[in-house]
Amino acid sequence: MDTTAKSAGSGRDQANTAILLKSFSGESWYRISLGNRTCSCSQFVTDHSCKHLNALGIYGAPRPFVPKTHPTFSQALSAMVKSIRLRRMEDAIYWLMYLDTFKEPESRFRTARRILIGSAEDGHSIAVMEKVADSFKRINKPHAGIEELATELVKICKVPNWWNPSTGGHDYIYHGMVAQRQLWQLRMERSTENFTNMLVQAIVEQDKAKVLTAAMGFSLEDSHS
Repeated sequence: MDTTAKSAGSGRDQANTAILLKSFSGESWYRISLGNRTCSCSQFVTDHSCKHLNALGIYGAPRPFVPKTHPTFSQALSAMVKSIRLRRMEDAIYWLMYLDTFKEPESRFRTARRILIGSAEDGHSIAVMEKVADSFKRINKPHAGIEELATELVKICKVPNWWNPSTGGHDYIYHGMVAQRQLWQLRMERSTENFTNMLVQAIVEQDKAKVLTAAMGFSLEDSHS
């Protein structure tokens, strides 16, 4: 691909500098304005972007910064997520209430989706994950009451993070990593019978890593069946 380019300006002021870029497929030359981020090719005229600008790493005009006195929806959503992950329930409820002030159709769905993700992000409670998942189809609707979302949020915040010493999360993560390596290095035939025997043996030996290896093996068997 020929990407020959040459300057068409003095280079002293990038806003007024342009370069000429040779066509990738022919003998034509296109004028690229570095300051205006434009190209003289026909694709740019219709799409406001083109392969010539992409090849130079020029991706459209930057959006102007508009200062705001209040957090945007995305900023508030991020704050709620961080509050959930830190299990700061009051802060999470505060940001949930703030998010409820945005009435765009997609706002409620985005809020509910982040609550659903939060149920599985740092906690190990399958029961909470299932309850929030069951509620999701209801709480993501615009007419759902804010108290319904708050209820699911509280459920999540009541579950300690995996890194809390009381949960045994560090031990679980460590043995899970060991189990993954053992599964990669496994030399026996990967069959349901062999994984069942491994699980029985691991329970007898109280070998946590081997138990998880067998569980992961069953999971692989199910995905290939």
